[in-house]
Amino acid sequence: MRPDGLAWRGWLALVLVALPVLACGPDFPDRFLRQRSRVLRDAPRTDFARVLAARAPTAKRTPRDGLDEQGATLAADLADLLAHPGTAGLVAAYERSRAATMKKVEGPPLPPGLPREIALYAQGAAAFHAGDQAGARAKFTELMSLPAHARRTKSTWAEFMLGKLDDGEGAIAHLREVRLLARAGFDDRLRLAETSVSEWARIELARGGLTAAVDLYSTALAEGDPTATESLRVVAAAILRAPPDARSRALRHPRALELVAVHLAGVRSDRLERGGPARAALDAAVASLPQTGEIGGAAHLAWAAYRAGDADLARRLLARARPGTQLGDWLTAKLAARAGNRAEAARALGRVVSRLEAATPGDRDVREAPLEPESRARGELAILRLDAGALDAALSLLLDAGSWRDAAHVAERVMTVEELRRFVDAHASEAALASAPEDDARRALRGLLARRLVREGLASRAMRYLPSDDRPQLQRWLTLSRASRRGSRADRAEALSSLARLQRHRGMELSGTELAPDWHLDGGAFDEGASTLDGDRMIRRGERERYAASSPPVPGRFHYRRVAAETMRRAAELSDGDEAAARLCVARGWLVTREPRAAAVYLDELRRRRLSIDACDGARARELARELP
Repeated sequence: MRPDGLAWRGWLALVLVALPVLACGPDFPDRFLRQRSRVLRDAPRTDFARVLAARAPTAKRTPRDGLDEQGATLAADLADLLAHPGTAGLVAAYERSRAATMKKVEGPPLPPGLPREIALYAQGAAAFHAGDQAGARAKFTELMSLPAHARRTKSTWAEFMLGKLDDGEGAIAHLREVRLLARAGFDDRLRLAETSVSEWARIELARGGLTAAVDLYSTALAEGDPTATESLRVVAAAILRAPPDARSRALRHPRALELVAVHLAGVRSDRLERGGPARAALDAAVASLPQTGEIGGAAHLAWAAYRAGDADLARRLLARARPGTQLGDWLTAKLAARAGNRAEAARALGRVVSRLEAATPGDRDVREAPLEPESRARGELAILRLDAGALDAALSLLLDAGSWRDAAHVAERVMTVEELRRFVDAHASEAALASAPEDDARRALRGLLARRLVREGLASRAMRYLPSDDRPQLQRWLTLSRASRRGSRADRAEALSSLARLQRHRGMELSGTELAPDWHLDGGAFDEGASTLDGDRMIRRGERERYAASSPPVPGRFHYRRVAAETMRRAAELSDGDEAAARLCVARGWLVTREPRAAAVYLDELRRRRLSIDACDGARARELARELP
């Protein structure tokens, strides 16, 4: 943070312009199980900022309490004023004057009676904002000439501004002095001692001091400067763009080499291909490595080499990396999977996942979560667990990964209904979910199980798994089902007719498939494709057989409409005359728009029974007029 909201924005703007902009993803989240071999083979780009953040876990941040840069600076300025005894009555007038100065508009003059250091700093800042650099320098210099005891609050501010007004070695000398003053106990409410490191680094980078800039920005990162990560990214890019001799010299510096390795692991794959702009830098980085010993950043270089399509180089580099890193184990898994050793790949990925912190329940709707690196590692391990037939482990991993569509595939189409019931009772019981948020994916898993039980003719067992809002409708379903098997023909026909309407109008909630063909996930609004299964060689015959066995009772989009139409046909069988005709017409009307061929069956039935087709004219209107269940 800079006093008076000064000019780190310009530097950050330069940084942001230099960065690639990632486009938004597709409308529907990626899925691990669609192209399993490819998911295991491909290596995603690493996230530069996340890697660096992990390397400075104790980095501090300046509290800003929601204030913008200018507001935070003004708040610190007022606190500095109040640090002087007897100044409380000056605060309001001082604030108005300083706020106007920061906004570069004419405002009230400074109030009389200010402590000398406060007045000198405010006058220097006003001159600076007015473009009078000489006047600003004179006021800040005068402030620094005061006795040490008379400039306890504004010395760091004044030295920092003198650094901004100077250049080259002169600026660096002032920025060094900021840090010395803070260490000597002078007030540094804005933590300019930390910010000065980034300013110093900027000067070094501007004059070609690549390794000095790396060291300084790394210090700034550790001390909590919020701009340091992006600044380090710019330095890494500058090293890659440097002339060969300068680049080679920089890469002999261990910290610079490691920074470039992290950067290369996150660039696009096409830039790493031979002839691509980043491949020469990768080759130069590899050439700069010492001949023996462990190398910092080797795991990231190996990751970049793998993403460049050079698995042999990736193996050689991985052998030089510090053992036991997450990225190294992940690359070990990819190389093992590439060689066909899925057991070794699973062991290596297991080590990666075991070190990941579990996502906090309720921190996001996991059914729509972005696939972060932690998600990707869990998803890849889920592929291997599914390949080995460990369905419970695969489902748990996919839920933890936030890949709901993949989890739903395993739960709805691979597990038997009994296997799923046992999993839900063990991991998604009502007791376990008592304090969980409403969007917890385990709740969705209970609903998925309930609808699957209904589809498989086990509606009575579905009640305790269904969301409470839908239970009255399921209870009505059960009551009508029982009524349809007893009483007179007319009573059974009426029960079946009511049940058919319930199936038609509440089928999505009570029996719809989470994925294809009904897409309860999207409320039926979108059709994302017929199947997760494709020609991938990793999909074993047993999974395909399970998938086929778990198909809905009838095919087609919104399958429950076909079920409802067939139930209405059964009601027609117990009816005569116009009543039978009307029920067949209603069944036909539910399907005729979307499935005209299936709808024709009911028209044929009308003709076969020699019922009056004229009854269809009003049957559909009467059906729509009836109160929906």
